[in-house]
Amino acid sequence: MKIVNIMLCVFTLILFIVAGCDKSPSGPEGGKAPVEPTITELNDFASDDVRALAMDSAGNLYAWAGETVFQLSPNGEKTSYGRAAWAYHSWFDMKMGPGGYLYVSQSYLNWIDLGRIPPGGGDGAGFIRFQDQIYSMDFDSRGNLYIPSSSGLMVYNPGSGLQETGRFTDYSVTCVRIYNGYVYIAGSYRGMSVDAPTSGIWRSEILSDTGDLSEEELVFYWDQAGDFARSNFISLTFSEKGDMFIGTNHKDPVLVVPRKGDRYPNDDIYALGEGLWPAVEDTTVSPPLHKIMWGNGETLYVLRSRSHTINQRLFKVKFGMRGAPYYGRSLPDLEPEYNEPVITEVSPQVCTGGANYITITGEHFSSAIEELEVYFDEYPAEIIEASDTHIQVRRPALNFGILSSPVTIVVKVIKNARVLTATYAPYQVDTVVEIYKHFYDQNPLRALAMDTDENCYVFQSMPRNVVRIAPSGDQFTVGETERPVSDAIMGPDGQLVLFMNNRRINQLDVMTGAETEWLDTGERIGCGDFDSEGNLYIGGRRTDLIVAAPDLSFQSLGFYATDDIRFIRVYDDYVYLLVETGYDDINIPELAVWRHRIQDANGTLGTRELVLDWAETGEFAESDPVCFTFSASGTMVFGTDHEDPVLMVEPDGTLDILYKGLITSFVLDMVWGNSTYLYAVTEDDLIRIDMGEPGAPYYGR
Repeated sequence: MKIVNIMLCVFTLILFIVAGCDKSPSGPEGGKAPVEPTITELNDFASDDVRALAMDSAGNLYAWAGETVFQLSPNGEKTSYGRAAWAYHSWFDMKMGPGGYLYVSQSYLNWIDLGRIPPGGGDGAGFIRFQDQIYSMDFDSRGNLYIPSSSGLMVYNPGSGLQETGRFTDYSVTCVRIYNGYVYIAGSYRGMSVDAPTSGIWRSEILSDTGDLSEEELVFYWDQAGDFARSNFISLTFSEKGDMFIGTNHKDPVLVVPRKGDRYPNDDIYALGEGLWPAVEDTTVSPPLHKIMWGNGETLYVLRSRSHTINQRLFKVKFGMRGAPYYGRSLPDLEPEYNEPVITEVSPQVCTGGANYITITGEHFSSAIEELEVYFDEYPAEIIEASDTHIQVRRPALNFGILSSPVTIVVKVIKNARVLTATYAPYQVDTVVEIYKHFYDQNPLRALAMDTDENCYVFQSMPRNVVRIAPSGDQFTVGETERPVSDAIMGPDGQLVLFMNNRRINQLDVMTGAETEWLDTGERIGCGDFDSEGNLYIGGRRTDLIVAAPDLSFQSLGFYATDDIRFIRVYDDYVYLLVETGYDDINIPELAVWRHRIQDANGTLGTRELVLDWAETGEFAESDPVCFTFSASGTMVFGTDHEDPVLMVEPDGTLDILYKGLITSFVLDMVWGNSTYLYAVTEDDLIRIDMGEPGAPYYGR
């Protein structure tokens, strides 16, 4: 009997030691609500699509709807408090933070910011750069901010920045909440352990001033939540005594789990105000639309959906309990001082045609491009060069096919995850690429020519229509060609000269549509161009380069008999040719642009000179060049099948993409108009591009 008593004493002592070693919350246990809840609907936001709530230490309630954050004072006065100008799509959480800043989480396109609105209200600005959707966040008593992500729980410390905690890496977290020295998360386990519960609430003790955490431990298993287990849990908060209040999409939306010592057993769980809640119109609403938050006293605020249309209803519930502290409401601002960036000048003053780059001048930027982001409204711009005072970016890919409009330039400097923002507005960005004519008949386009009046002649595939597009936009079918046209140019007599990969070169009367044979060379001619004396330089696959005089006599020049001449243009007394070689010679580029000086009025040519080895065009080397032309200053402009299809080669050999991101279809042919417009055909569209300078002469006109 003594042995039994001794064993019982030892067992009791062990239990006492185990319980004493747990640093979980202690104090009076929780339990049922002392009084039956009273549930009152707040109609102040009935017409607003509210997505998140917050409260300050003075009892002002903040509701986030659209781009506006409203403030509702304790006496019921509703005002517009601030504008989340950077936020457009997804609205997830909002917290009153240290120093009276209102922190808001949002996402847009491929970037995510945690932003904040200054004390007293106003326009918000990005604060922390994040790489995930921010569904929830909370501050601890030291000012650390905890944010769940797909790679685990992150912590932002004002001194050391954003860091991984190494905890909750195998969890999909819907809510994070700080209570009494612990981080609690509600979510789902997505790791490899077969013994781990799929959904529940876990916690981890905060071990240091910078947010180091202990190992995770399960405190509540969602499958044991009774009738609630079939619902989704979205939001989590605590009463003053440590009871867990869980927001769900259940018909009674708040589940209460009373604390028993250091644990949260499931035997006393209950629905707050069971049966007292107004019914929702549609029980299939998506989970993220239910939020719960304690006020400063005995009021619990509950935001729940009205229906699948995402209309919200806001309730306040009183039942004789008080909430645990929200530390962010009472902390001073702990952020170190940063030099905010400033934009003082933007060049060019207006982004007109020809402006491929924009330079932003100011202060407190960064020489590290990875620390910078530049936006024109919501459109990101590619950063080329950067210093503390200058940022050069590519022209942004906006205003395609719409009217020019002023935008706001936003520069974001990201240091240690902090986002510092400068803006400049208004800035005018002109439209430089537009669809001049769309062809709806699913008849692919092939070639393009132009006359002196800037009438465009577009050649289609099948049927082989020739369509004239006047500057007024009027469209007229001139006729139909005998064969598919590979290239065309306006001849000296105002008639179209047609190259059709055929021995015969035909003429097309632009008034009558009549097509007649003009020249038979005996070779399959695919392209050609005139010089200023009326000589026509022509070629094709293994045709050699041929020159035809104005009297239509012609001769082969003996340069390219075994090669494929893909395209020919005359510029500044030179004949330029795009040639695919027929030789297996390492000294001869496989695909290149060559040129010959025109030595006299008879079309006598000098020796060939290599202009451009296509293998040396960088990312364009794997693309297929189809055509090229020249600007008045000598820039070669190539049409290709690259994803950014127009390549520019400056006279000094510098390569550049024209208007990156704005021309989205392969360019099949192009011709310069009489001013600064370059016209190009894609498979379905005739597009017009403002190049900012005129083109070189087309002598055939």
